Amino acid sequence: MSAGFASSGSGGQGFAIKLEKDGDTKLGNSDGDLHQVTGTLHLNNNVFFLANGRVGINTDSPAYKLGVAGNVGVNEYIYHNGDANTFMRFQDDSINLQAGGADFITLTEASQDEVVINENSTDIDFRVESNQNTHMFFVDGQNQRIGIGTNSAQSLLHIVDPFDSISGQEKDVVLILKSKKETGIKLIADSGNDNTDGENNNPYIDFYQDGAADTGGRSQRLASIAMEGDAGATFTGSLANAFHLDAYHPLAGHSSRPLQIVNASTNGGHAARITLEGTNGFVGIHTTTPGSPLEVSGNVRLHGTTTSQFYVTEVAEQDLGSGTSSTLTLASGTMLLDADSINGIDMGGMEVHGLAIPRGGNSGTRLSLILKGSSNNVFVLPSGLISGSFDSLNPAAGVTSLEFMWISEGTHQAWHQVK
Repeated sequence: MSAGFASSGSGGQGFAIKLEKDGDTKLGNSDGDLHQVTGTLHLNNNVFFLANGRVGINTDSPAYKLGVAGNVGVNEYIYHNGDANTFMRFQDDSINLQAGGADFITLTEASQDEVVINENSTDIDFRVESNQNTHMFFVDGQNQRIGIGTNSAQSLLHIVDPFDSISGQEKDVVLILKSKKETGIKLIADSGNDNTDGENNNPYIDFYQDGAADTGGRSQRLASIAMEGDAGATFTGSLANAFHLDAYHPLAGHSSRPLQIVNASTNGGHAARITLEGTNGFVGIHTTTPGSPLEVSGNVRLHGTTTSQFYVTEVAEQDLGSGTSSTLTLASGTMLLDADSINGIDMGGMEVHGLAIPRGGNSGTRLSLILKGSSNNVFVLPSGLISGSFDSLNPAAGVTSLEFMWISEGTHQAWHQVK
């Protein structure tokens, strides 16, 4: 048995509300019927239609137009109303996000899982912001470049201090490569070896400072580490395929650009060892102001054939004073001694002046003692760690020079006279 009622406008065509004996309830009798509920409508305590126009599924207090307390299943698309080419698409093991017809992000789970930005290779920029920089990481889609700290990269990879434009907050930019294995940087030029530009596609590292711009090719570089291609292509005298250090500023032409090699040593501290000065291109070893094509400050040992050795040294001078003894200062491998005013101790009819010689340095070090002048015929007798027999400087007998060599082998450390 069924029961129901109809409005006066139903024309006897059917019931407006009909209760079936099996518990079903039917509202209306045509597709065009409108059913309006004033207040809140609960359907089986699962679906809630609220008076404020919100719909809740498994929640009676949705915070938005549609609130779902539970999972939502979608066959394929979620569209933005009125914008058919802006959507999220779900496929098996894949999610795709597009906006305005541009394919922005695709996530795929497959034999090789991947996240793809800009699958269709269109002009789409990719930007990551940090706390204080809007372009902490930036991919320039049009120019095929990557910027870190900048959105105007001048090369394939361009790194700028993220605080560069904030006065007083600038930071050092340091590239750190760390590994428990080897670390390195590979510069590979002319990888196809096709010689489209001759042999002048070469690896290099350029250096800039003091406001020199990095946007005009290489013309504002101040120095380089590089390899040469064709002989003579970059600078006079260059050898083909040679590695070189180049202190050169193209915009300044042949200006003074000195180059130095520096190291720290136990005895010499942290200092320049080799200097190529910028006026004449002279080379200085242990001097920063060479006045000749090659100038060395200190002793030089030149190894020739197996039967001879040659020594070149600068000359230092020392006044031995007027006492009966003095101590030599090893200022050079050749010491010119001023003995005009010395006195000596009477040793059996001859006056002897004692000259104490300090310890030597490296084994094989040479020491030449030369009397600059002695008008009083006082003997100069060397003393100290001297092994074997040795002579004295005896101007009366015409002995005005002596040569010694320092030998340091194990526990034996002494000067030996070279005769």
